[in-house]
Amino acid sequence: MERDEPPVDVVIEVVAEKPPPTIYSAPRRFDIATIMVVTIAYAVLFSGLRLLNAAPHILAAATFFVSVVGLAQSLLYGGKHPRVASIHAGIASMLVLLAFFFFTLDAPVVCFLVSGFLFVIPGGAAFGYIAGVLVGSVFMIADWVRRWSSSKA
Repeated sequence: MERDEPPVDVVIEVVAEKPPPTIYSAPRRFDIATIMVVTIAYAVLFSGLRLLNAAPHILAAATFFVSVVGLAQSLLYGGKHPRVASIHAGIASMLVLLAFFFFTLDAPVVCFLVSGFLFVIPGGAAFGYIAGVLVGSVFMIADWVRRWSSSKA
């Protein structure tokens, strides 16, 4: 049974006409809609962590982590590669948090090095990417709010 496939030149035309997908990330400039949505996003983060009875230092660590990822998206690589920036910021943030907690708790340096290589690099990359997706989602919602408010005016 033969399938009726379109010619290759038709497929290339259809693919070439499709615009590239929009990649949302932290912008370099904020407007009122962005500030409002970011404030709501932090309120949701704080509320969710408080509902889970998270300790204050966990709340501070999560806030630090998400903030560094958001800043990295807008500042690293000229804002052109937000996914890579999120991964790098996740690894760097996890190293900083790990160092802070280990040196605060007076843990041996060997524990710091072992956990750094076993968890921080892959975990920081994964959580950085996830945080980057969440940050991008917040700015996608801000874009929707901006479009909705401009259509009402």
